Amino acid sequence: MIVKGKEIEGIIPHRKPFIFVDEVETLPGGHVKAKRLFNDDEMFFSGHFQTIR
Repeated sequence: MIVKGKEIEGIIPHRKPFIFVDEVETLPGGHVKAKRLFNDDEMFFSGHFQTIR
């Protein structure tokens, strides 16, 4: 099963800009795999990669 967006917000208390999970996939054995898709306009990239802009 794959959970996204508002479903994730219903499980964990974090909200933008501090929710670093875009998708959660349940795996066998009670495990999960979480994904975060980063864009180059994320707030923290401007401080770390100043030559990009």
